[in-house]
Amino acid sequence: MKSKDEWSQCMASLTQGKIEWQPAWQQRSELIYQCAKFLNVSLIGTKGCINYNPVLAQRQFGHPIRGAPTSYFVKPLLFLYKDGSTDEIIPRIRRAWDKKVIIGKDTRPYAMNIETPYQHWLAERVETVKLHFRLNSPILLEEESEREEESENIRQLKREIEESKGENIRIVKKLKREGKHTRKIRRKLDAANTELSKKNQEIDEAFSIMSKWIDLYDEKSHDLQIRINDMEHLVKK
Repeated sequence: MKSKDEWSQCMASLTQGKIEWQPAWQQRSELIYQCAKFLNVSLIGTKGCINYNPVLAQRQFGHPIRGAPTSYFVKPLLFLYKDGSTDEIIPRIRRAWDKKVIIGKDTRPYAMNIETPYQHWLAERVETVKLHFRLNSPILLEEESEREEESENIRQLKREIEESKGENIRIVKKLKREGKHTRKIRRKLDAANTELSKKNQEIDEAFSIMSKWIDLYDEKSHDLQIRINDMEHLVKK
């Protein structure tokens, strides 16, 4: 028979793999996530009222917890009837149950802070609540070591990402400079091609004029030769 402290250590030493988060009898397609303007589910009992937070029960619903729940969505609601001042809140809770939100999966992205790992949030929560016993679990120490190693890997990955961003910025700037230089050379080449086309056109026009003068010279030379021949023939007579 385990003592209270032994049961506390046993429960604290449990890992994710040792827990059956969703038993077979709790296979449900739809669940209550919210009642009217109450962000959690308020439960009225015989001595008071308390709420439960669906964002903390995702594993029991068959969904993974992909971040730390935001403080606004784990705000507790707890009061006892003997404390008084329940005349207003109880009717509101009863009316809220008429407007309950029933869905298959919590689709409120603002309910979770995916940038903060759930395990880190849980460790801080335990530190805040201050468990009344000292944890002596080698499994927890191993998990904490794994989280520290994971955190270091994440920091290293972030450093590599920042270095890659800096390298990408340098490459982009270099490509922009080379692009400007390439465009400048292209403009000069286009201008040179235009000028060369004009020169070729002028040369073609000059050759055309020269060809006409040569044809005219040949024609006149032929006529002159005919006249010379005629004059020589007359002289001989």
